[in-house]
Amino acid sequence: MAVLLLGGALAGWLIWQGYRNERRAMERHISDAARALASVMEAELSKREALLKGLSVSAHLASGNLEAFDRQARNALAGSDEWIVLIDSHQQQRVNTSAQAGTPLPLVLDKTDHLPAINAGRTYISNLERGTLSGKLILVVSVPVTAPNGETLTLSLAIHPAHFTQNLLDPRIAEGWLIALVDRNMIIAGRNRNPEEFVGKTVSESMRRVMSGRTEGVEETITLDGVPSITAFVRSAPSG
Repeated sequence: MAVLLLGGALAGWLIWQGYRNERRAMERHISDAARALASVMEAELSKREALLKGLSVSAHLASGNLEAFDRQARNALAGSDEWIVLIDSHQQQRVNTSAQAGTPLPLVLDKTDHLPAINAGRTYISNLERGTLSGKLILVVSVPVTAPNGETLTLSLAIHPAHFTQNLLDPRIAEGWLIALVDRNMIIAGRNRNPEEFVGKTVSESMRRVMSGRTEGVEETITLDGVPSITAFVRSAPSG
């Protein structure tokens, strides 16, 4: 009996050690994948910031020729799931490439979160919000522009979440994996599985709890569709 018990204990210890080693390897793998995807996201946002900064020194914009600037901005865009908006200091849209040229454009007085960053001369990246004119859920990258009269304008590029789902998330992960982009308010802004159902919803309570106040980690969570999971998360330093 003593020999059998000793052999059983040794076998159990070996099985437990094997499980722990496999678990650690898996956690390292998904953590590396989360960091890599965060880097891809940051690069995509940086590209759009660079595009906006290039447009901000446009000769058409400097001369106040907004009709010509509108054409230039439309030509600078790569896809139909993105558009450029120019807003003056009174929050009046002056250019919006999602609308036909010459269309009357609305005020955006209900969206002023960007103003502290813009007035301080910094780039602003929004949480998920609904476009004033399009009515679609979007993420927005904004940069400040100084008009010839000294007025501070906001030049923004709006991105539909479908861009991230189709172009960033799907091609880079294996079958069976779930990946989501989450904004600073814990709202899902992109998801590779069932995005039409979950984009715009708050993350699961378990996910909210483990991410609160942390920049990265690996934890056991339950997804919004009820699947127990091992989840790695990384908070992007530039955007949050």
